[in-house]
Amino acid sequence: MMEKNSNNDDIVYFYICDWYDYTGADPLEQWVIDNKFGNEDWVKENKLCVILVPYVMEIYYFVTAKREWVKKNCPCILDKKYHMTRTPDENGKVLDPTCDEYLTYSEENIGISIRNGYLKIN
Repeated sequence: MMEKNSNNDDIVYFYICDWYDYTGADPLEQWVIDNKFGNEDWVKENKLCVILVPYVMEIYYFVTAKREWVKKNCPCILDKKYHMTRTPDENGKVLDPTCDEYLTYSEENIGISIRNGYLKIN
């Protein structure tokens, strides 16, 4: 059984949108085309925690993953030019305007959770 993460440096929080242009971001570009983050088997095989949020005509995927997986499989996620990663706030929570709080990385959260899409405006 996986333990809940006690060191946030080991975890990466990022989002993907199926309408964004990831040209040149390999293999992410192909993963978006193939809807990998919406494929439950692929998500579980890769041990990812995904919140799927349909919003108007877009689909957002809010992903919690081990840093080791990101570096090995898709290091472009860490590239600042794509603005995909999120960091914990002073309380340790990772928030995004369209999905509230990212999932904690744990065995129970591996897979896809679906939430209704909305946009919080502060």
